[in-house]
Amino acid sequence: ITDGVPQGSILGPLLFLVFINDLPLHINTQVDLFADDTALLAATDYNDINDLNEKLSLEVSNVQNWAITNKLPLNTTKTKTILISDKRLKAKLTPENQTLNIKLNDDSLEQEDTVKLLGFNIDEDLNFDTHVDIIAMKLSKRIGILKSIKSYLPRNERILFYNAMIKPLFLYCSITWTNYNKNNITKIFKLQKRCARIILDAEPRHSSINLFNNLGWLPFYVESDIRKCIMIYKRTINATPEYLNRLLNLNSQQHSRNTRSADLSLVTPKYNRATEAGRTFSITAIGLWNKLPLRFRSASSINCFKYLLYNCFRTHQSEFKQFTPFPDFKFK
Repeated sequence: ITDGVPQGSILGPLLFLVFINDLPLHINTQVDLFADDTALLAATDYNDINDLNEKLSLEVSNVQNWAITNKLPLNTTKTKTILISDKRLKAKLTPENQTLNIKLNDDSLEQEDTVKLLGFNIDEDLNFDTHVDIIAMKLSKRIGILKSIKSYLPRNERILFYNAMIKPLFLYCSITWTNYNKNNITKIFKLQKRCARIILDAEPRHSSINLFNNLGWLPFYVESDIRKCIMIYKRTINATPEYLNRLLNLNSQQHSRNTRSADLSLVTPKYNRATEAGRTFSITAIGLWNKLPLRFRSASSINCFKYLLYNCFRTHQSEFKQFTPFPDFKFK
């Protein structure tokens, strides 16, 4: 091998990351790198789409020049563009401004309604309907496999199949997409309940809450909210990357009066409840975290914190025989 890294090697991904780590030094806009998936991001006022086209065309050219210098061919067929905006802004855009014109070698890059980034499907409206439809299709196939092989598996191995092949699809990036559309949550939750019936050989008329309690499960959307809180806990112990630290500001950083409560509470950014901003990760996660009692937030370790949350929800679900959305939960 004269250059590059051997595919499938253990050190290959790490060496490739080292190899491309200087790319941001040659670009003047935000760039997100992960192995061979690179995304350029830029924001503009809805009146300045032409300036955005020129800016990103220049940046794409810079990426290509860097790739040529480093003997990395740029895959132009897989290089796509997407224009993300909310419904209010999209209504203000003229038809010609709804189409990007970002050029590479005098050719316009193809614009998509949805792009896939690290297995997560991002659509131009950020409603994540496409992503949920795709994972629902994958889930249905895997649940079908579970149903066809369940007669050969004892219960513990059915649960093992669920944890290995099905549950990761529920939860992958769920801290992002579960904020937006209740219909999408309902669609996936029905599939989770179907899994419980298959694993326990239950009839359709059996109560889902009893099946979940039998298995020790929580609804996937509750686990997603718990994961948000775990992310915030990591922020309070300075175990998160800098870009998350900028989104999640501690009260003690904003006020001179330091107390234990201020150290463990986050500042809620101002936002308009009528817009999509109120459903972003930073808003919803901070809202959930600040509702937790201080004894939860002051847990001595992350494992202790997880135990407190999961145990509290499982106990409540078992005692009250009902599924409880995290935001409506009344902690004692």
